[in-house]
Amino acid sequence: MTVREFKRAILLIFLSGLALRALWVYVIPVWQQADEYPHFYYIEYLHKFKAFPVSKPAFPYYEGYQPPMYYILAAGIYSLFPSLNGESRTLTENSEADFHSESFQDNNQMAGVLRWLSVLLWIGTFWVAYLFLTRFIPDDKNVAVVSLSLIAFIPTLVSNTASITNDSLAMFLSTLFFFLMLSERIHKPTQLFLVGLILGWGILSKYNCLVLVPTLIFSLILFHQKSWGKLVFPVLAVTALMVAPWFRFTSQTYGELLALNPGFELKSSLLNHSLVEYIIAGRNLFWSFWAAAGRAYEIHLPIWFYIFVFGGISLISIFGLTRFFQSVKRSSSPNPFQFNLVVLSVFNFILLILASLWYSLSYPIMTSWGKNLFISILPIALLLALGWNQISSRRIWILSLPILLFISDLVYLFGQIRPYFYG
Repeated sequence: MTVREFKRAILLIFLSGLALRALWVYVIPVWQQADEYPHFYYIEYLHKFKAFPVSKPAFPYYEGYQPPMYYILAAGIYSLFPSLNGESRTLTENSEADFHSESFQDNNQMAGVLRWLSVLLWIGTFWVAYLFLTRFIPDDKNVAVVSLSLIAFIPTLVSNTASITNDSLAMFLSTLFFFLMLSERIHKPTQLFLVGLILGWGILSKYNCLVLVPTLIFSLILFHQKSWGKLVFPVLAVTALMVAPWFRFTSQTYGELLALNPGFELKSSLLNHSLVEYIIAGRNLFWSFWAAAGRAYEIHLPIWFYIFVFGGISLISIFGLTRFFQSVKRSSSPNPFQFNLVVLSVFNFILLILASLWYSLSYPIMTSWGKNLFISILPIALLLALGWNQISSRRIWILSLPILLFISDLVYLFGQIRPYFYG
């Protein structure tokens, strides 16, 4: 693939991903994405009362415990165009969010504006990922094409980044964190400060980003064995200063430093579960990572589609990764940087899987949602793409995955999503 062909392919992938998100913004009625209504309630409350809502286990208050970064940003945008909010009062549990209800009103232009904020953040994620891949894996354009295709076309990710949610900001900041963390300028004080700042903002956007702390430590050990201790302290010091005021607030408000779903009943620890419960949580994590939509992810593709299409992609990529590690073992001069990058990606992915399962299995009413993994979409996409590319380097094989995912998006949107709302 020539440089010109590569750039054309990336631009086509980007524009196709943007078009899909535009369709989701305009086709899906307001509040019909997962937790859109509670997220909007948080934003509107912050705008109207200049204070954070108190979270409680009732609709629409249950997202009030979330860290504030996204909501402050969204409330700032809200304040520029308050007349676009079609609601005449602060949203409450009495407001109707069910599209199929006779009292449902689809008249909130502000919801559309905030959906476009998520699309804008996805644009940032996409191009930061592009910079990451072209800088750190410059000699393998096929891996970059497949990785960016995954970031553009995974159906749940398309849905998620065209809805009102804090996931898009957390994903953008975590992707930027990976890019800055691996920069050759990491030894410079300004770079260390910037990495700590982005890490702090990430944690203040979504608690999932806490897994980036051990990822940072492991990365510095891998790439800077002799000086990692000197590097990690200033980064974590800046991050701690960033997050300390928020954790002080949660301690005073909820009586605990890390307030996760305050008021909800805790079930048990990660280890106190049956094998069946682990299997169900893993199954839910898998299918909802690939294709899930609706207020409670009730709109999904046929089971066979998850097994043969998304299951096939996953198994092929896993098999390809085993071939990658075997080839590194046989190679007399492996690329140490790229090998460590893959090891770091595997470490981060496993850590995030365990954290997601712990969170899901800790509550009797929680389910294991794949969107919890999106803060690591860059290393996940890299691993899947690297494994896919190990099977063959032929152009038809490389392009088959983007085409397959794009077709899946169209089938999902027009075969499942649109008929669900409009018949």
